[in-house]
Amino acid sequence: MLAAVANEALSKGEAALNSVGRQYANSPDASLAGRVVEEFHAATFNADAALKGRMELHARTTASAGRSFDAVDIEVTKSGAKVVDAQVKYLGTAEKTAKGLSQPRYEGQAKICPAEQLEGVRSTAHQEAVRNTIKRPAQAKHYEDTAAHASDRLQYETVQSQPQTKKGAVKLAKKARRGQAKFKRVPTQDVARHVGTAAGRAAFAGGVVAGLVTAVVSGVSNGIDAAKGRKSGREAVADTAQDAGLAAADAAAKSAVGAGLQAGATVLARSAAAQVVRGVAGVVARSNAALAVGAVAVDALVGGVQFARGKIDGGEYATRVGESATGAAGAFAGMQGGAVLGTAVGGPVGAAVGALIGGTAVAVGASELGRKIFRRKERKK
Repeated sequence: MLAAVANEALSKGEAALNSVGRQYANSPDASLAGRVVEEFHAATFNADAALKGRMELHARTTASAGRSFDAVDIEVTKSGAKVVDAQVKYLGTAEKTAKGLSQPRYEGQAKICPAEQLEGVRSTAHQEAVRNTIKRPAQAKHYEDTAAHASDRLQYETVQSQPQTKKGAVKLAKKARRGQAKFKRVPTQDVARHVGTAAGRAAFAGGVVAGLVTAVVSGVSNGIDAAKGRKSGREAVADTAQDAGLAAADAAAKSAVGAGLQAGATVLARSAAAQVVRGVAGVVARSNAALAVGAVAVDALVGGVQFARGKIDGGEYATRVGESATGAAGAFAGMQGGAVLGTAVGGPVGAAVGALIGGTAVAVGASELGRKIFRRKERKK
């Protein structure tokens, strides 16, 4: 649903881009690029807001509101109240862009520049601020404002637009002039297809492994029972087959749900229009948290059906789901703790590694603890 809303924002952005391209078709490429890139940042910001579920946020260009000569290029509103004013400058060099953004009327605005010029803009603005400190203190203040607020994207809290280069803006302008400007969509059907494939493969692999392992363990146990006369050979074989079949079905279901969640997170982490979620999605895609959630979902569903049919009592149902839920909660807690420690040691890479290790380790420990707690409760009953 969020992807569909994001794609609608991107579709509207395309229409705005191409409209600007037609309206200013006779403008030089550089001039048209400056107008087009404003719509680019507004549209990708709105798509990002949709993916974050931040429907109260909305960006629009002042040109689209009929204010082409306004000192503000883009404004962001939150539930109708303005929270950000932004100025966009995509000039030929970082030095020119820095000076363009440092005009007095742009004071206090978010200042957006080409991605490849960002460091140069900040550096130039800082140098000019120092140079003008004595003779032109007012202008020095404007340069300081640019050095502090220059960015390659429109941003409010965790929502942000996509960065764009000067070359990319010119290329986009040329396409808009022809009415052919397009955005890469957030995957929707592709996600479903990818998730389905991953779930199917995981179900097969999980079922085979669980079935074989259970067949060996159960076979040995039932073989001993048969040797000691506690059951016939036929019963031993039947019981082994039943144990292996149930284990295979259970593992296949849990593997499918967990792998499906991981696959969906992977697609979102790789999506160009999902930059705000790629960090979290990437960690989930590389962790065991999705598998833990899959286990909870399957145990809750299957256990619920069995409880409704009278095959297990309430205590057994609570035990089964409780064990799975404890493991899932442990996975998420471990991921968060590991990510914090990993960030302190190794930045973003450390966060991902820490989350993976922490999630796995704590999930295993939590699952074992949950098993002991819930089994103890069951024995007391």
